[in-house]
Amino acid sequence: MKKILVLSIMMLVTTINAIAQSGEWQTVHQEEDELTGQKSGDVMIFSDSEVGAFICWGFDTPQFRLMSSNGIFNYIVSSGYIGMEVLVGLYNEKGELKEKFNMWLDKDEDKAGQYLSTRNAGTMFNPVGQKKKVKKIFNQLCSGTGYVRIVAERYNNPTFDLKILPYNLQ
Repeated sequence: MKKILVLSIMMLVTTINAIAQSGEWQTVHQEEDELTGQKSGDVMIFSDSEVGAFICWGFDTPQFRLMSSNGIFNYIVSSGYIGMEVLVGLYNEKGELKEKFNMWLDKDEDKAGQYLSTRNAGTMFNPVGQKKKVKKIFNQLCSGTGYVRIVAERYNNPTFDLKILPYNLQ
């Protein structure tokens, strides 16, 4: 009886860990498109089918995008920009919160409210501290331990709450 109970508990813990750490990284090569001006390069995507995705174009470029797979973001208009503040948490390997901060992300005009992105308008026009905050996120993702969690409100849908596991640098 004890063996069955211990085995059941171990299976439950394994299942909870698998659910809590769902999502995976993939790298997609993007070809150059002369017509649209799209440059070639690799795109790194961490996706969780239940929540959405975190997309970046390498860890040297301080830009990323969030994609909601379940509804649109609850964006606002502030100082002439359309977007929203998101909550970012950096966690250590034990799952303990090391640091948290808010950052502004812009709504992508051509994506029907399902995408939020960092602004790429030059130092003078980007939100204050954006580059430093993105660098903290990327450093955590490249560290190989812990994770990053990003939380944002969605309109008439559950909150966007994406847990991004470290990127395996090969």
